[in-house]
Amino acid sequence: MLSSEILTNTRIIDLGTVIAGPQCAGLLGDFGAEVIKIEHPDKGDPGRRLSPKKDGKGLWYKVANRNKKSITLNLKHQRGKEIFENLVAQSDVLIENFRPGVMERLGFSWENLQSINPNLIMLRISGYGQTGPMANYPAFGRSAEAFSGIQYLTGFPDGPPVHAGFSLADSVSALMGAYGITLALYEREKNQKGGQLIDLALFESLMRMVEFPVIKFDQLQEVHERIGNRHPGGHPVNTYRTKDGKWLTVSAATDNTARKFLLAIGGEELAFNPMFYNNEKRVQNANALDVIVKEWMANRTLEEIEKILIEKEAPFYSVVRDTRDLFSCEQVLSREDIVSVEDEELGPIKMPGIVPKFSRTPGKVKTAGPKLGQHNHEVYTKLCGLSEQELIQLKKEHVI
Repeated sequence: MLSSEILTNTRIIDLGTVIAGPQCAGLLGDFGAEVIKIEHPDKGDPGRRLSPKKDGKGLWYKVANRNKKSITLNLKHQRGKEIFENLVAQSDVLIENFRPGVMERLGFSWENLQSINPNLIMLRISGYGQTGPMANYPAFGRSAEAFSGIQYLTGFPDGPPVHAGFSLADSVSALMGAYGITLALYEREKNQKGGQLIDLALFESLMRMVEFPVIKFDQLQEVHERIGNRHPGGHPVNTYRTKDGKWLTVSAATDNTARKFLLAIGGEELAFNPMFYNNEKRVQNANALDVIVKEWMANRTLEEIEKILIEKEAPFYSVVRDTRDLFSCEQVLSREDIVSVEDEELGPIKMPGIVPKFSRTPGKVKTAGPKLGQHNHEVYTKLCGLSEQELIQLKKEHVI
């Protein structure tokens, strides 16, 4: 029987809020880590109130905080600090995405936490990192997208820089954070030298993803500009509209793929045209080639286009799908990329499945984001050894 517990016996404290920190912890929870999410007793994670909502419940929260236990704890209260230290002493990883300085003001600097648990791995996610002249500047995902240079690259030449249609910086940083934590867990086990601090800036996650503009400027003194849906390194690469109003993205950047595509839509006359014969020529004459491809697409329906391209062995394209399309896509469904989870508040809900796919330890979505403080009793009695009477008293004192 396949096991989902690739991170079994790994305990993570999730102090993150809204997206980057919680999503990072959720990625690790997908593969069996025990994730204890700590929220403020009053309102909890602001992500609970992030739209879209149903029946007053934040749907984004349900996905970003799946496979977690929620407990409430007031870290400004002395008793709350003591309980937190107890949890730190028994955990492997701590994730936080507060503004730099918040943890220190609470009395939980890296040095203090390391003295409590020398094996602790701490991930700190912030807009600009924990060091440097801008470390204390407030920043959210969109700030990081702008600052990183990635927004400047996105959009059309005659339009403004465009943000992605989702929280790109937060999502990429969540992946980078999970990557960093797994590396640190591996290093800790291999070298037996204890835990370490991981300092992750939102803008740096994006800069690492988009490498070529830096070397282009360094070597050529050229700033890479917006080019819409084209690709800087090859052509034809663009998005075209069909006769029946569908959008297709074509990606045929190499000489081999481009030749097959051009043979399919225009025969040898187009494929071996000196203007389009190799990649350098196609990039130089991208405007002229775009006119040809655009007209060819506009005169045919999606069904006609797909039939031609498949017959000519030139399927270097994809229909631009919306979310409704994904729900009926056989490829998506066959790979369980949308899964159903039973939720106490909303009933059965669907969300993205597990990525990546492991052959022996595939991971599993067991629960959606929990109710606020849903696991107080379980965590505080079993893990911290508190009595029922103590829990009642802590609640009265607004500690939990």
